[in-house]
Amino acid sequence: MRKFLVVMDDSPEFVNALRFAAIRASKTGGQVEILGIIAPEEFQHWIGVAEQMKFEAKERIKEHFKIPVLAYQVSGEYSLIANGIKQGIIDDNVIYETLMAFKRAGSNAIISYFADQINLDF
Repeated sequence: MRKFLVVMDDSPEFVNALRFAAIRASKTGGQVEILGIIAPEEFQHWIGVAEQMKFEAKERIKEHFKIPVLAYQVSGEYSLIANGIKQGIIDDNVIYETLMAFKRAGSNAIISYFADQINLDF
């Protein structure tokens, strides 16, 4: 499958590039991948400020596209975690940690095979 990578920035060219990539992807059976870059902080004296900047960057991405961010935990990942727990290799807290990773990454919604096994107030 062809993938068209579009780097997201605040320029007017971004919208044109996204439109072009979407048209090409639809005509060739490909998909569009959007890369939004959050620049790392140079120093860590202001960890709270850095976290706030990351949060604001994620919010700008959500606001720019006006769509929710959805994460899907694929069946292979589910099987790997479930078998690891069953065999005692990993703790069942891994379920919570993987779902929280989606949330920390900015997901508004998470689809997971673990949904019936976990009751979290995200």
